Amino acid sequence: RKILPKVFDEVNFLCATPYDCYVASQFVDKPYTEGSVHFAPYFDAREIIPRSTYVFSHGGINSVMQSLSHGVPLIMVPGAVHERRHNAHEVTAVYSGIEVDIKDFTVHHLSSLLLDQTQVEELRRNARRTQQLIIQAGGMRKAFDEMEQRWLRPYDTSKLHEIARRLLSA
Repeated sequence: RKILPKVFDEVNFLCATPYDCYVASQFVDKPYTEGSVHFAPYFDAREIIPRSTYVFSHGGINSVMQSLSHGVPLIMVPGAVHERRHNAHEVTAVYSGIEVDIKDFTVHHLSSLLLDQTQVEELRRNARRTQQLIIQAGGMRKAFDEMEQRWLRPYDTSKLHEIARRLLSA
């Protein structure tokens, strides 16, 4: 809430085409706008993502797959959550996004990422390539299933499901 309005004020001051930023968070009680940053408990990602230059994300699989299925690169701040860090690593490995450490979530660093037009174009090209791979896999659900199978292949999945059931019933 403090950093993004400053980032987009700076970026919009320096660039010809102003950006709008949409932040959906369960911690926002009612919608409000600060500068060009719009905060709300929910935004319809199906409407916003296809028109986006970037998607800022914590690296959860839903935002990653929604963004890449529309060919939109991500800027991910996964924090310490293993699944999110893994997703961010996989996305950056195919250069369809950028992972940002929480200590680098600063006005200067984020502004420089958004203003680097060469990087934006390269990331968009690679995100579109990833989008085509998702389409070839049969869509987002099938691509996700394929990814899950690849990640679980070295493990005995029945054992993993048994452990998960035990943990959930505890």
